[in-house]
This record gives sequence, structure tokens and C-alpha cells, in this order.
Amino acid sequence: MMFNVEHISVLDDPSEWCRQLLSPEGLSPELVADFTAKVEALISSCKGMEGQSIKVIFTGRHGQSLHNLLAIQHGGYDQAHIVQPVVDPPLTDAGQEQTRAIGINLQKACERGLREPEVHFTSPLTRCCQTMFNEWGWCAVPSQTLSATFIEGLREHLILHDWNRRRSLSRLKENWPTYVVPSDMTEADQLFLAQWEMGRDETEEELLARTSVALQHILHASEGKTYISVTSHSGAIRGLQNAANAPRNDLKPGELVPLVIRVTEKCG
Repeated sequence: MMFNVEHISVLDDPSEWCRQLLSPEGLSPELVADFTAKVEALISSCKGMEGQSIKVIFTGRHGQSLHNLLAIQHGGYDQAHIVQPVVDPPLTDAGQEQTRAIGINLQKACERGLREPEVHFTSPLTRCCQTMFNEWGWCAVPSQTLSATFIEGLREHLILHDWNRRRSLSRLKENWPTYVVPSDMTEADQLFLAQWEMGRDETEEELLARTSVALQHILHASEGKTYISVTSHSGAIRGLQNAANAPRNDLKPGELVPLVIRVTEKCG
């Protein structure tokens, strides 16, 4: 089954959401109440509409990673990759602090009425796994048991840099034992290897096609659920926005905004 996706503009100013989420006070009760009321009204409008539903995807870019810092220090990603290549870089100390602070503010927001995600999806790269845990780990009961599903299609734009390679599946299972591994996920990083063997970067068109498939996968895996969290990368988030026919919103490291969509099952 495939789904038609229609973006719905709920936030008057997504940048204000990001600003508040990164502030010490977090999302204001007024912003939370306004957003929640609009979403609940949309959900009510779908009642009785067979095959139609509303999805709220809390779409987050990973916090500052080592390669982000190296790019600042060396004048860009291409130069940084030459000077100091790093395979699957982790969050920096600043990135850890930033994403933990966002996690605290997300918990505050849910105490103020924001709905918690019912299901979580993440890119399997370390910077996203860490961000997912820091921002949403508090949802798990008992603690330290957050269950997020790895989605290879949520990987970063496959530029042939080492920081876009992932670790082995064995290492992922060791590092993130409570995360869910899809049955078709391979031990070795076949996604990057296939791109490497082509001898070129993934094109924008290929990225958009890959992330469109990833969105369909997420919609299948979250049937019956409304609130979803996705932790990914700048390029993949751009692709998800495109697949949802949403305006492009280039998130900075650590930023998170809700993507609200109306989903309709395709007939035939």
C-alpha cells in the first residue's frame, strides 16, 4: 500500500518554535496549547474519512557532530575531510549538551500538553542515535530502554566522505541494544559501498527518491499512530520535506520542528 501525503501548515513561524525549544524556558505553554489544539482539530476532521489520518512527525536534525566542528575549523566539509577524515563521527561535547537540553525542554513541553511520540525512527549513524536518545530517552519506561527503529533511508546525503559511512550492524547492536533493527539491514554498510563503487556522490534526485521511500516506510510502520519522532540529517530532512510537499526548512544542528501531514491511502 502507498500513501498520498499532504503537508498542513500548523506553525505560524517554525523558527520561533526552534528558538523557544533551544531556550532555557523551552516551548511556552501558549505555543504548546495552540499547536496541540490545531492538531486535535485536524484529527477530528478526519473522523469518518476512511483511509485518511493526520501524522505529526517531530523531525530533528542531530546535534553538533565532530565533522560539523571540523568543517568550521577547516573552512568547509570538503577541506575538513581531507585534513581529518572521521568514520561515523559522534556528537561533540557541545552537541551532547545541546541535545540533552532539548530533551529536557521536550519533556517540559509534554508536561504542558504536547503529545509524546508513540514511535521513534532514526538514521543508524552514531550522531543520530545519540541525539535520539538524548532528546527522547526520557519517554522510555524503565529508563535506558528507548526503542527506536533504524531506517537506512534516513541516512545523510551520500557524499563520499568517511563521516557518511555507518558502523557494522554488530557494533550498532552492541552500542544501542534497545534499538530495533529491520530484517533487511545488512552487517556491512552496503548503502555507502554501492555509492562508492559508482565512484560518485549521490545526486539530489537520488536523495529525494530515497527519502520518499523512507517516508512511505515510516507511514507503514506507524499505522494507527499519530505522533512520531524522526532523527536524521540535513539532507535527509530536506528529502522528507520534499516528499511531504512541505516548504524547505534547512534545520541547523540540534533543531527540531513538527512536520504535520494528512495521509490518505492510495486506491488500486
